[in-house]
Order: sequence, then structure tokens, then C-alpha cells
Amino acid sequence: MSEKLIVNNEKCKVIKKAPMFAYMERGITLIALIITIIILLILAGVTINVLIGENGLFNTASHAGEKYEEAGAREKLEAVLIELQTDKITKPQDYNENEYIDNKLKDNKMTVNGDIVFVEGWQFVIDRGVPQIIGSLGRGEKEEQIQINITSVTTSDYVKANIKIEITYEKEIEEIRLNGKNIEVPNKQEGKYIIEEEVLENGIYSVIAKEGENKYNIASVTIEDLTEDMKIYTSEQLKQFSDMVNSGRTFETRTVEVMNKIELNGKEDNQW
Repeated sequence: MSEKLIVNNEKCKVIKKAPMFAYMERGITLIALIITIIILLILAGVTINVLIGENGLFNTASHAGEKYEEAGAREKLEAVLIELQTDKITKPQDYNENEYIDNKLKDNKMTVNGDIVFVEGWQFVIDRGVPQIIGSLGRGEKEEQIQINITSVTTSDYVKANIKIEITYEKEIEEIRLNGKNIEVPNKQEGKYIIEEEVLENGIYSVIAKEGENKYNIASVTIEDLTEDMKIYTSEQLKQFSDMVNSGRTFETRTVEVMNKIELNGKEDNQW
């Protein structure tokens, strides 16, 4: 219904014009739609990245599942190794670090390849001397092109040994472990990773070098010349101790116990 205006006693129609903002509303609505679409695209990109990105929920959940499986396999191996530690004490006539350990592991449905034990697809490195786990290799494969050279030098007082490790590989090494201990990966020197470590105990020292999670190699060196704690029961052992001291070997930080009364003529009295 149009409005009417009386001018000089005559009726005139007043036509209303649409206000300026009525036209602007259509433009604003289109801009708002475009902005909304852009925001939705951004949110979609963020959501996808959160879900399937490198550190996304799917990958995080997958890694967590793998860690859980690895922990379960490790627990099974540790249980068998604890049994072996008990057998080492209670069955000294049967126990040895080779066939006995291998047979025990195989009886528990584990595969053995040297010092590497496969449990449900997961690989672990063991120290047969204890025995115990000293490293985890994940589900990777051995890469012979990762060359590891280990040498050791015992100090003149036989208190410590210096281990030198040289690793040669055309690609980048991402992880190095020595008996399970993580070692910072050094910069390459003339195509080699060179590490020097000082050790104070005799034993087998195993080095694991890994490229990512898939490829690795392992090498070991045995240290057996270092001075250890001694318990002397016989005159022969006392003479052995005397010879070691006279040769320059020191027993600093070590404990030497004479368990019997030993006469200089070589007789022992275990009642002392």
C-alpha cells in the first residue's frame, strides 16, 4: 500500500526508494559466504593434518600400538632371561652361555641368531654373560653395508679400557647404542663416524648402528684384561695376585679378600 501526500488539496503518490544498505546486504552476504568457505577449507586442512599428519592422531596411535607390542615381546624375553640367571646359579653343571641359552630360548618359541633374539617379530640384543637385554633393534633388517669396526686398548694399570668405534656408511646413521646405552651420533670425519668410549668392567660390548627404524648392523668386542675384585682361597691364587701387582697391575677401587689362612709354604687352612 503506497503512501499518499496532500499538496494544494491534491493527492500525490509518494514512491519509496530502497535504502542503499539493502543493495549492500547482497554483497556482504556473498563475501561472508566466500570467507566461510575459506575458513572451512582451512579447518579441513588442519583437521586432516591432525589426523593423518606425521605427528597426527593416526600415526601416534599406530606408534603407541607398536610400542605396546614391543614392550610385550620384551617382557616375555626378560622372563626367560631371569630363568636363565637362576639356572646359572642353581645348575652350574648344566648351564653354559651357548647351547643351554639357545635351547631355553627356542623352547619358549623364540628364534636365535648369535646374540640377536627374535620375539614375535621384534629383535633384541642380549649379553650372554649375564644374561640380559642390552639393546632393541625393532623390526628392522640387518644391513651389511653399515660397516662397524671396533678396537680396544687396555691401560697399563689394567684399570680401564678405551674402545674406539668406526662406522662407515654412505647414508646417514640416526642412532648408535653401546650395550643399550644411547650414544650421541657425531659428525662424519672423512666418511666415518668415530666414537671413543672408556669402560671399567670386563665383558662383551656390543655396538648397534641404525639407519632410521628399518636397517641396522651390530658388532661386538670382548674386554677381559681389566682388574676385577678377587677372593683368594689358595696359595696359587695368592701368587697370581702377587704376580699381577708386580707386573704393574693396580687394584685401585677393587676389593681383594683373603678367604682362608694361607701359610707361606703353600698350605691353606679354611678354618681361618
